[in-house]
Amino acid sequence: MSKKIFAIISVLTAAIAFHSCTLPSSALIKGKPKVSLPIKIGTKDFDKVVMDALEKAIPDESTTIMDHITYLSEDGKNIQAYVIHFPILKDQNIRLGGLSDTIRDINNMKNNNPNFNVDDYLDSIPPYVFSGFASDNYHPKMDDDPIDMSKLNRYLGGFHFFHVVAKMYVSGPTILNDLGAEMKMWALYTHINGSDIDEDLLEGNNTNHFINSKPLSLEDYIDSEGNYIGKGLPNGNWPDGGLPDGGTLMESLPKLLDDEPADLHFHYQIQLPFQELKITREMLDNADDLDKPVNVEILLLLPLLFTSGTPNGADVLLFDGKKDLEDEEEKDIFGRTSPSDFIKSLSMSISLSEDLFTFDNLLTNGKIYLDDRDVNTTTNKKVDNPDKIMEWPLTKKSMNLSFSEENMAYINNPNNIPYSPEIRIHVPPGEKMLLLRTFKSIDITFEVEIEYWLEDFNFGSGSED
Repeated sequence: MSKKIFAIISVLTAAIAFHSCTLPSSALIKGKPKVSLPIKIGTKDFDKVVMDALEKAIPDESTTIMDHITYLSEDGKNIQAYVIHFPILKDQNIRLGGLSDTIRDINNMKNNNPNFNVDDYLDSIPPYVFSGFASDNYHPKMDDDPIDMSKLNRYLGGFHFFHVVAKMYVSGPTILNDLGAEMKMWALYTHINGSDIDEDLLEGNNTNHFINSKPLSLEDYIDSEGNYIGKGLPNGNWPDGGLPDGGTLMESLPKLLDDEPADLHFHYQIQLPFQELKITREMLDNADDLDKPVNVEILLLLPLLFTSGTPNGADVLLFDGKKDLEDEEEKDIFGRTSPSDFIKSLSMSISLSEDLFTFDNLLTNGKIYLDDRDVNTTTNKKVDNPDKIMEWPLTKKSMNLSFSEENMAYINNPNNIPYSPEIRIHVPPGEKMLLLRTFKSIDITFEVEIEYWLEDFNFGSGSED
């Protein structure tokens, strides 16, 4: 997401040294611009940041990310939330072998012979021997790009989601319930500590009789603009976040988000055991059900409700450095393009709105900092270098902050120009954050006095007298 930098030059003078009638090829321009970064966390900006991160985290084109426009928190506040639809398995036909043919043959005899006694016939035939079946698949496929939830960590590093709800919906021929069909599903990913994880997502759930004849119909929960509208109760007490009825709760899936899986794949199996099956009249009555394909879908409710982790707390990315200046060519946050552009004085003012955070201790243990550290391209983590971090404690909602001589020396070092650091707010551990839909903004303004040196500064041609 790009943001433009608006500079208002309040004082601009040019010191041009003439020698005889020779026009200069360079000029020193002094100015004191007020540079205001349009940094906001609110209905549009932060919503787009999270949505962009989710779209990058889930590259599978069949996955749908919907804005849950009616989600309510416990205290009735309308907060930002998403519902993510994963079509794990779509329209797979289960090979029931000769069972389908046997049931259809019995129905044909019943329909073509008025004297045919169904019950006597069913009592006379031996049980059907079902040889079993297993379907083993992955989503996304192992050769495709994985789901990478660590991308959210860049914008909300150290925060953990809470009140996340995941439900699995399975539809298909209900005879699979009689056959003892069982669904198994695991999450395969690499933990942030480097260990490989194989997490059972349905452990402890009774997945017998989990097949519903009616597929999940998302159209019943989506408005004309593609937003999820839920099925909320008048008092906002939604134990399942307003997700559709039915389905199986997956309590393990929300918990693994704290592990920030960067290479997540769902591994799933549908197993039908070898068995002798007694054909019943109910199976005959539901013969049309036999041809229904199996669909497996997961809905993940992701409300933007967070707690800052322990023991280190968490960071909120306000400004993404060079990425937020991608339309500004090689300019830094002060508009400089050349190592000769020298900042004589610099100050920063910030204003935090009343609605920004629900943190109790933000103004006692929180801080704001500018982070110019490089990223290791192999590990994708910041290179530890304290000299590239400038930080200030947050003591009140509106503050004017000054830069030390060491800070100024770093900013003016030609090796550090263009200077476009990330700007973050650090939150103490154990704090909660609720991202409401009506957030007011954060304002950050730099007051800068810069000397710009312009090369090849030609006014025209001239000659000496």
